[in-house]
Amino acid sequence: MMISVVTVKGSPGATTLCLALAASWPDPVILFDLDPQCGSVLSGLTDGAVQTEHMLVDVLLESRHGSLEEALQRHVSRPVPHGPLLLGGFGAPEQAVGVDFAPLATTLTEIVDADLIVDIGRFAMAHPVNVLLHESDLVLVVTDSSFNSVRTLVRTLPALTREADDVPIGLVVVDPGKPYPGRDIGDACGRKVLAEIPLDARTAAVWSDGAPPPPRHRRRPLTRAAAHLAARVRAELASPPEGVTA
Repeated sequence: MMISVVTVKGSPGATTLCLALAASWPDPVILFDLDPQCGSVLSGLTDGAVQTEHMLVDVLLESRHGSLEEALQRHVSRPVPHGPLLLGGFGAPEQAVGVDFAPLATTLTEIVDADLIVDIGRFAMAHPVNVLLHESDLVLVVTDSSFNSVRTLVRTLPALTREADDVPIGLVVVDPGKPYPGRDIGDACGRKVLAEIPLDARTAAVWSDGAPPPPRHRRRPLTRAAAHLAARVRAELASPPEGVTA
């Protein structure tokens, strides 16, 4: 199972959500940072303490002289005990220029001993990384509830839908009700809102600033919302695709 996570505007906390979701996933899972604009999965999780080890660029370089699958196995790691298995992303945007994402997407879909969560970053029409979208089992689009974000989401979804082909698309709303509730956003987009993620700065700092988990971490609002989303995703993928896209 491969879940791709994208945004369409700004930075509504998609990477934080990816980490919280992967850490709450009930089955073996690996988080891949494939944001071409220089993702922050590894730097956020470790507060910059680990920036040059176990990165996607290392996998791509090694795969030129051997197996892409074996290179992935060597570089997937668990940087902190409370975090998921992951592969760090590009160290700089120029490292993504000219990358052939197609064989990487194929190799990822062939991993059978773990589910995959892929952070693609901000959606860009016709970008080569979008091959990950139509190789996924589900695309999660993360947005906040502001007017500008919702307007951009409504205008961008048709292009994103074409790029994803027939892959189901679901929405995740961060900090709903400011001003629009999740239900209204879903209605405007013609998509299901699979989760509403509350603001929880203390827990978010665990994933974005390398903070230690707070007391009762698993009962914190963000952790509980991520666990609910994990359960919802699994339920949606067990049902017909139109259950997500309708």
